[in-house]
Order: sequence, then C-alpha cells, then structure tokens
Amino acid sequence: MHQQQTTMLRLPAVKERVGLSNSQIWKMVKDKTFPQPIKLSANISAWIDKEVENWIQERIAASRNSAQQSNNLGTSSARPIWSVRGECGC
Repeated sequence: MHQQQTTMLRLPAVKERVGLSNSQIWKMVKDKTFPQPIKLSANISAWIDKEVENWIQERIAASRNSAQQSNNLGTSSARPIWSVRGECGC
C-alpha cells in the first residue's frame, strides 16, 4: 500500500502561501481560526501543508459564497414597497 507523504511548512512558507503577517497568523492560531501548528522542537513550529491548503480553499469558498449572496440581493424579483412616484406598491 502506498503512503502519501506529509509536507510540513515553516512560518515563512505559510506566510508566503496565505499572504498574512506573522502576527496575523499567530492571532488566528490563538483564536482557532487557522490550522494549529505542530511543535517540532521547543522553538520550532510547522504547519501541515494539506491543512493550510484546506484553510485556503475554505476561505475562497466563503468569499465566493458571500460575493454571490451580495449579488443576489441586487437582483431580487420582489416588488418594491414604493413606486418611483411614491404610490404604494402593495
């Protein structure tokens, strides 16, 4: 059976992948809104590549869903309550 290799990313690689600063990443780690790092030693942390990639894909999906919902608000087929002349559209 073929085992898939797990790749670990150190902080500079994570920063490059996600476009966030050190402080932003660590704040999100603390808030549990970013993948938790693995301690490799007392002073070295790393992230699992697939977990970071999944986080990126989730952010893309959330952003696209949010943008789509915003676009749908402007294209509603519901009648306005007031017409242009101020008459009731009820």
